[in-house]
This record gives sequence, structure tokens and C-alpha cells, in this order.
Amino acid sequence: MALFNVNLIIKETRKARGMTQEQLAEGICSRETVVKLERSERKPNWFVLRELFRRLGLESHVYQQEMSSQDEVAKFQRINQCYGFIGAYKFDEAKAQLDAIDAENAPVWQSGLWLEMLLRLKAYFYSYELLNISQPNHHADPALAAKCAMECLRLTRPDFDENKIPEYFLAVHELQTICCLAMAYMKLEKENEAIKIWYNVKANIEEKYAESFGPNSTLDMWYRENATRLCDALILSERFEECLKLADEVINSPLSSNAVVLYINFLTLKANALKGLGRMDESREFYKKVLLFYYLLDGQRGINFEATKKAYEEQSGEQLDLSIPW
Repeated sequence: MALFNVNLIIKETRKARGMTQEQLAEGICSRETVVKLERSERKPNWFVLRELFRRLGLESHVYQQEMSSQDEVAKFQRINQCYGFIGAYKFDEAKAQLDAIDAENAPVWQSGLWLEMLLRLKAYFYSYELLNISQPNHHADPALAAKCAMECLRLTRPDFDENKIPEYFLAVHELQTICCLAMAYMKLEKENEAIKIWYNVKANIEEKYAESFGPNSTLDMWYRENATRLCDALILSERFEECLKLADEVINSPLSSNAVVLYINFLTLKANALKGLGRMDESREFYKKVLLFYYLLDGQRGINFEATKKAYEEQSGEQLDLSIPW
């Protein structure tokens, strides 16, 4: 098995990206930590390593072997299990896990890295599916989500200001927490603030991470998901022209084969925006494309053609002619 000099990889990739040590460390760790890592004077913490590699546009899992103690692994497994419960819509199990951690009242969860990770998890949990009627999270709490998100962000960035998001060199985990904050604002009827945050996040990623982008990168997938949330918010706020512009931007960009469902989502968002603008014939054409995609992918990745077709017919009160002229 190949052995990787992680310290050298960090140093040389940083220099190749044209980053200073301060820029690499911002929002993740101290500059002194980066200095010691590059000099091989410190063994990298697995979480810090992951975030530094994300910023550098690298995949960290290749280099993570044997970088965590058994105690760290156990704590991470508890947090990861909770994320798994949330993703599987097992919200009661996730809440029980969070309550169990809180009940321990252990010092390790009350400061530093593990407090940051716990607050991020809580922000994610309490903001998850806030706007989804079909799969409601009965434990969702926008006020608590916003509180946890802000506390998390200010642990490593005490001067955090929503208006300065484009100026910061945000770590990926900070970007994710900020989006939880925006979701909470949507439910708290602060739509304009939420939309402004999502636009700021979009600008931040484009400015700071452009070189790390690629149609198959994890960051690119997450960038598109963020754009989806922004489009949803624009439609809810009846800002249809802005949604149409953003949807076109994503649809016309290079697409990973793994992002086909997101691509279909943006076709749907475009159809909804056109409908909101009263451009009904164009809207029908895009809904038709969406249903044809669903027909081709029926049964894959959770796609159900018949259910989607029925939902459209019930909402629109009409049937689409899905025949294709040859």
C-alpha cells in the first residue's frame, strides 16, 4: 500500500493553489496549526484534515487511515449514526440520540471541536424538512435551528456577520451550517434574509472555490443543492424571473452523471418559474421533459413515474401528451 506524506501534500497543494497559510486555515483551525502540519511537527486531527482537504479540492478519505483514536471514532460514529437517522426520516431515533448526548453532561461535548460538531448536527436536525409537508420532521424547530447554527458559526468565527459571507473564506462545514440558518429563516418568515444568505453563499463558493470545482466533485454537487434551495425560496417569494435565470444557469452548466436527479429538479424549477410568469406553453414543455426523464428512470434512485405523473395531473388539472414526434 502506498504511504502518503500528508504534511507535504497540504503544503505543496496550498502553494499550487496560491493560498496563504492564513487563507487555508480560516474557519478551520489556527494558522499555527497549518504551520506545524506543513513542518511535520503535528499529526493532523481527522476533522481538521478533512476540512483542509476539502478547501484544497482534494478527497480526504484516502489519507485518513489511523488518524483517529478509538475514543474519537466512537464519538464520530454516534454523530454519524444520528445523521443516518435523519437521512432515513427516523426523526424520533435522532432526537433520542441527541437527548442521550445532552443527558451525559460530559465536558467533552461542551467545548472545542466536539461542541462545534454537536451544534452543527443540532442545526441540521432542527432545520431538516422544515418546508416539506409530505415528510414532516415533528421535532423541527426553526428558532432552535437558528440559535444552534449561530452558536456553531461563532465558535470559530466570533465576528460572524451574515452580510460579510462573500468576504469570508468559509470552510465547507461552515457553508452547510449557514444554509441551515437560511432554512430556519424561511420558516421564521424572514424570506428576504434567507434568500440574501443563499445568494451570498453562492457568491462565496464561486469566488473562493472555483478551482476546486469539477462536474464530478462533491463540492459541485453540494453547490447545486444549495442552488436548489435558493430556487425554491425564490419561487415561494414569487421572484420567478430570478428563479428562471438561476435554473438556466445550472441547467446549462457541465453536469456529472451522478447529478441527473438534480438536473431534473432544475427542469422542474424552471417549469414552475415559467408557470409563475404565466408562460404556460413553455411551462408545459418543461414538465413534459421532466415526466419523460421520470419515465426513463422509473424505479431508480427513488424515482416513481406514475406517482409524479399523477401529482402533476392533480395539481394542474390537465394531462400532458407525452408522445414524441419522430
